[in-house]
Amino acid sequence: MSNQHRSLRAAIARWWQGWRSKSAASDVQRKKKIKQTADELGLTEEALGAITAKAHYTSNLLPLRMSLLRLDAAETARGIPTVFRDLDASCKLCESKGQCTWDIVEDAANPVWERYCPNATKLRALEGRNTPKPKSS
Repeated sequence: MSNQHRSLRAAIARWWQGWRSKSAASDVQRKKKIKQTADELGLTEEALGAITAKAHYTSNLLPLRMSLLRLDAAETARGIPTVFRDLDASCKLCESKGQCTWDIVEDAANPVWERYCPNATKLRALEGRNTPKPKSS
């Protein structure tokens, strides 16, 4: 093998080693960031991964359902962020998104969603908070 080939081979080897060490470092940083985010949200890393994987599909169902119940999703997120994060996480992990979408489209007023929605109890409780109180005479 000529010196030129050895030199080229050595250069490629150095590049490869540098790339692998940078890649390994970025993997470590990415894993730390995932763990930190999951901890901040009170989730496991697996749950965070599942939410992230499904997030694009469910981004509008919770605000839509809340709107149908005359609840303001943005106001809830600002006023009681931990409750909203719980609602959002449950919605994104829910296995009934297709049914939920169908029920909203077919008859949004039909309470059938309460049978399968993991957020039904919390949403109804929030709805009760928004109910105008009767005026005392």
